[in-house]
Amino acid sequence: MSRTQSEEFRAFWGGPPLTAYEELSLTSVVSRGHHVMLYSYDKALRVPAGVELLSAEEILPGTIHEFVYPNGDRSIALQSDLFRYEVLRRYGGWYFDLDIVLLSEDLPSDPIFLARQDKHFVNAAVMKFSPDHPLMKLAADNARSLVDSCEWGSIGPRLLTRLVNDHGMGHLLSPQAAAFVIQPDDVPLLFMPEHRAALEGRVSGANFVHLWNEIWRRARVLKGYGPPEGSFLDVLFRRFGITVPPAGRLSAQAVESWFREMHLVRAIKQMYGEDFHTRDLAIGIEKALWEREYMLRSPSWRVTVPLRWLIKTVRRVSAATARWKLARRNSATARHR
Repeated sequence: MSRTQSEEFRAFWGGPPLTAYEELSLTSVVSRGHHVMLYSYDKALRVPAGVELLSAEEILPGTIHEFVYPNGDRSIALQSDLFRYEVLRRYGGWYFDLDIVLLSEDLPSDPIFLARQDKHFVNAAVMKFSPDHPLMKLAADNARSLVDSCEWGSIGPRLLTRLVNDHGMGHLLSPQAAAFVIQPDDVPLLFMPEHRAALEGRVSGANFVHLWNEIWRRARVLKGYGPPEGSFLDVLFRRFGITVPPAGRLSAQAVESWFREMHLVRAIKQMYGEDFHTRDLAIGIEKALWEREYMLRSPSWRVTVPLRWLIKTVRRVSAATARWKLARRNSATARHR
């Protein structure tokens, strides 16, 4: 397509007010001259210049379907998945999540765009279809039948991958490099200035880059602050004119420590499964992460590096684990006497 041809992009937002990171996503598309329509249930949502705000009730009126994580977090990911299929079935064109950034001047010219996330799954974070496409009709119908009883991701990549495989549409998929060359494990690198050049090289041929907002949520990244100066995210901010005051930036060290905390909790859960004692320990750590987040919101804390907290937590985990193992060993010894 020519660089002056405008296409229609639709998106959905059901969260709190937009942060600079969602503005980055929207602005990356608007700046290329495309028509961006953002659907929300919040009629007063503030959006960047050039974005048309529309009511999500026009597409999905009634019940808003939420997913509740084990730690009590709530997400409307289910509503978002159902919404994307329904809006594309009805209108066609492009759909994108607000953690997708458009990198290229030119868009893929094929009538369908759907890309592989990895060798196992396709991903619905950015798609293009014609109106009433059979795959979007199937996806919308299946999602409606499953939405009240499914897990996170069940009507997202897993459903879409199954439908693509069942109907022999794999040949229509774009490669992973088109939109998902950055993978979930790469997310911490987005904030690290020393990895900027390598990431720029990796995405040089990509149409889009996916920032993986779900991984940010798990690590409790504070999206009210801008990215570290000199990072890959900072380069994107500068490219699309997203400004951040110097005092309103995250530090790379803080972000790195938060991801370490996330991996610590994950490791504990994977090591001990649903054992009562260690499960309570993991829940306690997650609660401590919440408390840390509230502390960081305080002006007296700003955005500091909670390394001392992390060290103390690791020591407590190690001590508690040692006590638990000793208790199990003593219990097993007593039973064999």
